[in-house]
Amino acid sequence: MVLRKFVNILLLAALSINIFYFWRSGLPQPSHFIMVFAILFYLLFNSFLVFESYWIWGVSFVYYTIIVNLIVFAKHTDISTLLASFYYLFNFIVFIFIINFSRKMGKSFFKVLFWIYLVQIMMMTFLSLFSVGRYFSTNRYMGFFNDPNQMGNWVLWACIIVIVTGKVVYKKWWLQGIIALVLTTITIIFTASRSATVGLITLWFTFVFIGIVNYFHNSKKKLKLSIKQLLFLTLVICILTITLLSSFINSKENAFFDAIIMQAKYTVNRFNEKGLDDTFAGRGYDRICKYPEYLLFGAGEGAHYRFAEKSLFLGEIHSSWAGVLFCYGIIGSLLFYIFLFKIARKISWFSLLLLSPISYGFATYNIRNWNFWIGLALLYVCSQILMKEEAV
Repeated sequence: MVLRKFVNILLLAALSINIFYFWRSGLPQPSHFIMVFAILFYLLFNSFLVFESYWIWGVSFVYYTIIVNLIVFAKHTDISTLLASFYYLFNFIVFIFIINFSRKMGKSFFKVLFWIYLVQIMMMTFLSLFSVGRYFSTNRYMGFFNDPNQMGNWVLWACIIVIVTGKVVYKKWWLQGIIALVLTTITIIFTASRSATVGLITLWFTFVFIGIVNYFHNSKKKLKLSIKQLLFLTLVICILTITLLSSFINSKENAFFDAIIMQAKYTVNRFNEKGLDDTFAGRGYDRICKYPEYLLFGAGEGAHYRFAEKSLFLGEIHSSWAGVLFCYGIIGSLLFYIFLFKIARKISWFSLLLLSPISYGFATYNIRNWNFWIGLALLYVCSQILMKEEAV
């Protein structure tokens, strides 16, 4: 019991300082070290781990990345190639650990988790309003992260975690969801991240849609609506919301919101930028068609100088889904997508919330970041708890 409390403290501590990056991206941060200790202490006194059979698809993906990257490293000796597979391995271990450990804990664990993430979102919103923290250029806030997109990815997952843990703890998730979404919207506006903005819009649509479905499902009137009718109602509400927000943004009557209004306009204007970074070639997508020989088995990660002959951009492909396809080919992509599909089937309506990080991932590579795997684990556990309660 004492050990479980100690592991609980370490896990919560790791998630609490997850917003602080002390070294450059790609290097382990203090939160990662604390998580390692939590896992080691847990394994020291727990020889049995629950392992769902379909997770083998995730394990297969991790091992496939190791094989591909070892081959690439042997040829090009780029250390970042080896590190890429280590990230996937570590993240998958974190995924399994969080599921196993949180299953043993009561609702008090999820209550603490709910407040940790909600307070973090509140803090980041407050700090962004008062310009406390780091900036990328002069208009893109990134808090204590190393990149505005990195911060945008975290705050999207933090909002999702608040929604699902709030549902588990308080049953009614509408109020805390609205609060988290409003704060998340402000924070993402200050990051001016286009990827995060797309993810945010998707999350708003998803949240409203789920809210409408739940309302009529729980209504005493037992109203029967078709999917088309539900989609129409969702669209109407979203249009009204956007109209009200547009009116608010165009208003200059309240000086308190001037900073938010200006930053919102800056974020919107970023979608009209036409620099090299805003083209398919400038984000590395062109490698898929220029190097088709890698599409079956994958090119591996790192050693980007290999593509200098035909590609303009020599950094990481700015897309999770294009990146997985090019780096690990059709074989690796199928392994990962089957794993994700299997998880989505197990988490019921929570799977709709995955649309937000998935849409974010079209323009930024986010599946190597451990927040993706932490969020996936918590979505899984929370959905399982709710389904068991509904079955009783």
